[in-house]
Formats: sequence, C-alpha cells, structure tokens
Amino acid sequence: MDGQRIFDRLAVTLCIVAAIAAVALNVATFLTTVAGVWLIPTLLASFAGVFFARRAHTGWRIPERELTWVGLGLFVYSVLLFVSFFRTAGWTSGVSLIDGQYVATYKNQIVRIITEQEYRMFPNLWMRAMSALIAMVSVFSLAELRGRAGD
Repeated sequence: MDGQRIFDRLAVTLCIVAAIAAVALNVATFLTTVAGVWLIPTLLASFAGVFFARRAHTGWRIPERELTWVGLGLFVYSVLLFVSFFRTAGWTSGVSLIDGQYVATYKNQIVRIITEQEYRMFPNLWMRAMSALIAMVSVFSLAELRGRAGD
C-alpha cells in the first residue's frame, strides 16, 4: 500500500470517527452531564481528519451533495444551539459559585443569581454546541474528500 493511499484512508477514517464521536457527545448531553474532557479526543480526531483531508486525493465515492446538505444542516443546528445557549444562559459567558450562591457571570462581573439546575446545565449547553460544530467540520471534510475524488 503506497503512502498516498494511507493518507486517503486515514483522512476518511478520522473524519468519520470525529463525526460519530461528536454526534454521540451531542446526544449524551441530552441524557446526562458530559465532562468537557470528552471534547478533546473528538476535537483532535477532527483536526487530524481535516489535516489529512487536505493532503488526500481519494477515489472513494462519497455522495458529495448529500454530505454537503448534512454539513449545512449541522451548521444551522450549531448556530441555533449557540443562540439557544446564550439565550438560555441569559447572554452570560460563565457560571460560578460565589459565597454559596450560584451566579451567572460575564467578564467576571455577576449578571444574576441562578438556580442550581441552571448552574449544572451550563457545561452541557456548551458541550452540545461545540460537538455540533465539530460534527459539521468533519462532515464538510468528508464532502471535500468527495469533491477531490472527481478531480
């Protein structure tokens, strides 16, 4: 097996693994609290997939049009999640526990007092939005690989 073929297979595999892991993380945020550390391997797989996709010249037949629509759908979903995230969080950028009270903060300034449920929900909202974004990048990388297959 030559070096180029290894790049091709590695690019496809990493993009698919990153997309599946990101979708799994996204679904998991609806079921339970997901630690942010799980985003790191998914992000690394996505970055590596994009890196190798740039160097790949694959002949693998992926339905480009369908992948593009899936990627656009994930993009819209990501944007809606970010807007929903900031709306739900009251347009704040963080949460803290100060003097026994849960508070929403923006640039280290207390914006409002929040409930414990809102405090615990904050990391999941962030994970949900980021995992959708990673899935979108991975799907667009697969679409790019398909676009090169026709070259």
